[in-house]
Amino acid sequence: MDKVYDVPTYFNYNRWHLGPYPPTIKKVINNKQYFKKSGNHIEVLNEKTLFNSTNPYTGKMQSAVNDLTDIFSKYTVKERSHKTELLATVCKVIEDIQSTDLKAVRQSMAEWKIKLKREKNKTKAEKFNEPETKKCLAFIKEKGWDKKLIKI
Repeated sequence: MDKVYDVPTYFNYNRWHLGPYPPTIKKVINNKQYFKKSGNHIEVLNEKTLFNSTNPYTGKMQSAVNDLTDIFSKYTVKERSHKTELLATVCKVIEDIQSTDLKAVRQSMAEWKIKLKREKNKTKAEKFNEPETKKCLAFIKEKGWDKKLIKI
């Protein structure tokens, strides 16, 4: 939302085990007035109330949510979780290293440690293979997101 869609969320995105999601985002998503969790899927509730404000970013936010929904809705629930984490990871790596070079991205992913008991992979490079990373990079470039992630 922040970098790609120019919607400030005021979250601090860092390299966490499951992606660049800040722990504080869980607090927002657990708000049962606006969100319903069902497995790996989050459903927006009370959309009219949620988006009924004078926030100057409401239009951009709705557009961003619609775009992301279109992107990920073609995947099964299990695939969606994997693809969402892959996309978020590659976007964060591009932002951090300021490059879309596959070799540099893969190196940075190899340095991104995963320390979870139930996770067999120890780094993002182990979790996401090179061909899927390459495909994700191509998607990011096709969407023009790389130009928003790299400061010129």
